[in-house]
Amino acid sequence: MSRFSFPCLALVPLMALAVAGAAGNQAGRDQAASQDPRQLLQRAGDYLRQQKKFRIEAVETVDEVLEGGQKIQVTNRRKVALRRPNRFYAEASGDTANRTFWYDGATITLLDREPNVYGTTSAPKTVDAMLDFVMQRYGIQIPLADLFYEKPAEILAEKVKTGKYLGIHQVGEWKCHHLAFTQDDLDWQIWLQTGDEPLLRKIVITYKTRPAQPQYSAVIQSWDLAADLPDSTFKFTPPQGAMKIEILPLKGAPEPAKE
Repeated sequence: MSRFSFPCLALVPLMALAVAGAAGNQAGRDQAASQDPRQLLQRAGDYLRQQKKFRIEAVETVDEVLEGGQKIQVTNRRKVALRRPNRFYAEASGDTANRTFWYDGATITLLDREPNVYGTTSAPKTVDAMLDFVMQRYGIQIPLADLFYEKPAEILAEKVKTGKYLGIHQVGEWKCHHLAFTQDDLDWQIWLQTGDEPLLRKIVITYKTRPAQPQYSAVIQSWDLAADLPDSTFKFTPPQGAMKIEILPLKGAPEPAKE
């Protein structure tokens, strides 16, 4: 027994606790062996696909690698609102970001609040097409973007090589299925809330091919599946003194498809 055990506990109860703990660990291993991580991921994706509108708030932590190889962490808070098929809003604030993004089904607008500048350009007519468009043409990568596609599980699993079920683990107040997946260039873990609402509560991504293998992690602290999201949520109004600038495409980026 550990020297830190309470001396008032008798030997028999302690032995019983040890046996019970061993049995519990074995039960946990048996449960883990019986769970299919891809099926759990698909179930969560199917559930999210059924939600035609929602609002989330997340805290994300990103590793930055210094010149000497040391990793430091920076933190941002992210808010996202989605209304299918063609409304999207994202806001980030914190150590490295102070930006807001609007999509109203016809145009996107990106506002950088610190220099108080914004740019607007036309965009495709669905959220899926818009997310592909801004990444391919402008290099705008929206964190957690895979969750906002029409088929999130298929997007997440597209390049997966292996998957593993790790058991029921805690994220804040929620008990979650803990899954781990590997790809050629990254490893990622995901925590899916147990019960009837298999919502994503946490994700950790390790970029294996980058120097020092930095990580991105996000904890989704709130899901509002009954959010009131009128058109005004997705409409941009320039703040006082904001200057309009051009959003420049990436060099060699394809021209937007004509609709």
